[in-house]
Amino acid sequence: MTKLRALLNERASVMTEGSASFQVFVPNADPKLAFRDAVKAAQEEHGSGGYSGTIAEKEKYTVRSSDPLTKAQALKVIKREIGDNDKWGPAWAIPIADTAKTQDSSAKIVGWMFYGMASS
Repeated sequence: MTKLRALLNERASVMTEGSASFQVFVPNADPKLAFRDAVKAAQEEHGSGGYSGTIAEKEKYTVRSSDPLTKAQALKVIKREIGDNDKWGPAWAIPIADTAKTQDSSAKIVGWMFYGMASS
């Protein structure tokens, strides 16, 4: 869980009145388990009282890309889309591949990048 705490501190720079952006990579190929771990780590780090501006505010997620991306590719997508996420809606998720050859059918999902806006 310590690795996740460090990753939770990676934040995109979008803030609006009453919301803040978050992004977190979780090294787990199972999206349900990865999301659960990310929420739990954020709650441990920031509390569960609400308005933390973290993934702890999210109850579910929506997969934004069926094809896995590299972390670098995912960060470009996040930078472009993060401000469009509804702070009361689900987090968005992108599968992360183990290789730069993401179109290659042998690309293995090694984790998930969750991102979005959350109430703060």
